[in-house]
Amino acid sequence: MHDKGFPPNEKFEILGQAGESGIRYIILGIFQWGGIEYSDLSNAAYLKYRATDDVVNVTLDSKIISVLGIFTRIEYFLSGTAIKYVKEPAVTE
Repeated sequence: MHDKGFPPNEKFEILGQAGESGIRYIILGIFQWGGIEYSDLSNAAYLKYRATDDVVNVTLDSKIISVLGIFTRIEYFLSGTAIKYVKEPAVTE
C-alpha cells in the first residue's frame, strides 16, 4: 500500500477556487482536437492567485452534443481549489 501524506508537512493555505473550460471536437470518432488538461487549470489558478503551488479537489463537468456520432462537441469544465504550501520556519540554534 502506498501511503503518502498530502501535503508533505500537512500545512497549506487555501487561496480560493479556480476554473477553466475547453472544447474538444471529434469527427467520425477518429479525428479529434482541442480539450483541456490539468495544466490548463493549474495555469488559470496561477494567473488568478500568483502564490498557487497546487490545485486540489479537482472536479470535471462536461456537456456533450453529438450529431449521429459523425460530429461530436464536448465542452469540459474543470474546477478546483488553489492552495499554497506553508513552509516550516528554519530552526536556529
